[in-house]
Amino acid sequence: KSQWANLANAQDRMVSMRTDVESYKRLKFECEAAVGSLLAEQTKEFSERVQKYLPSHWMFSIELLDGNKEVFRMGILRDGKLHAALSGAEWTTIVTAISMAVTEDLPKHSPAVLIPEDRAWDGKTLSAVMRGFSNFKGQVLMASTIRPTGRPPKGWSVIDMDKVSD
Repeated sequence: KSQWANLANAQDRMVSMRTDVESYKRLKFECEAAVGSLLAEQTKEFSERVQKYLPSHWMFSIELLDGNKEVFRMGILRDGKLHAALSGAEWTTIVTAISMAVTEDLPKHSPAVLIPEDRAWDGKTLSAVMRGFSNFKGQVLMASTIRPTGRPPKGWSVIDMDKVSD
């Protein structure tokens, strides 16, 4: 009789667990849909926040769907197509602009110092990136083996380390 009761309890637990599995599957589906909806809603606003720190001729974008398939891609739009495989200079600029967008709501007394990775900049790109970064309220320290083309953007100090280290 005792073993029969144990078997009956085990069967009841099994039925309960199957119900729980179905419930968790529905919950997972609903959570994924909610997160997808929230991401889609916030992506445009976040992209605009990132965009204000980029060179004016670069268009930052995030892609969440590829047809019916959920994806996450970010990069630069060129000719209406998202390019996620970026050059080193583009990649470090995008990552730094994202950092700027994320830290822009810090309290004014909180310091924000960003140091982008040194990449193989060309003078024109470096100058355009510096102009975009000028919109950031914090401090940006950049290293480069070349100078920006033309005059340095307003608010930037260019230090020639060869002259300083003599």
